[in-house]
Amino acid sequence: MSKLLRVSCVESDSDCISKFHMGLSESVSSLAVNNGLEGSAAAVWKHAMLGTDAGTIAAISDVSLTFVYRSIRNIPGGPAVWKKARFQAELREKRAAFEADYRRHKAHACRGYAWLYRCDRHWLSQRTTSPNAHRAPSRNNAQMFADLDSRLARDILCCAETLTALPGKPVRISRTRVGRELHVLSRFDKQLSKLPLCAAALDKACESAEAFRERRLRWARRKLLLDGKPFSPSSLYRTASIRPRG
Repeated sequence: MSKLLRVSCVESDSDCISKFHMGLSESVSSLAVNNGLEGSAAAVWKHAMLGTDAGTIAAISDVSLTFVYRSIRNIPGGPAVWKKARFQAELREKRAAFEADYRRHKAHACRGYAWLYRCDRHWLSQRTTSPNAHRAPSRNNAQMFADLDSRLARDILCCAETLTALPGKPVRISRTRVGRELHVLSRFDKQLSKLPLCAAALDKACESAEAFRERRLRWARRKLLLDGKPFSPSSLYRTASIRPRG
């Protein structure tokens, strides 16, 4: 992320987000029309303008990652617009997560604090120095971790269900993937010993490499049958994007 991009968004705070979204629908339609986009390419660009990441765009649109990147590159200025849209989407998400946690926890313990400190320090500084009548009184660390443990354990199970239900080719449910989706990977790496409910939820939700392999193969069988394509071991592994055992 360029320094210029971070500074421009930090200085304008919420106005940056609101102005970005005021012109979003107009930008989507005008760029799509001007560049003759239709079908899958138009769908890719629509999700790109919303700040969706490439993997999710590919899954939603049922296209390959290569097609996603190529479609965006084919739009004049497309990669730069997509980059800004992804930053704006992440900015909204980090701010919302921080706001939700800041009612109950100290700033350093809130989700998104480190990212906001790097990329949105002006807003973070204003938010943490301004009095908030709705903020709950501070509590001891033990209570804070107990509350965090309970909430994150529920979030982990919900995240796993969401990832399992994603359309398209299955993705592996792993600690790393769940941590990135919930933006708490560093917490898993450093504080999991203080979060027993989270550890139990991860053990329950995450799947082994073998379990994921079998799930991907089951999906490939169903897809080949639904598409009416010839069924063979090679086509099965190719559709599943996995290698046969040596």
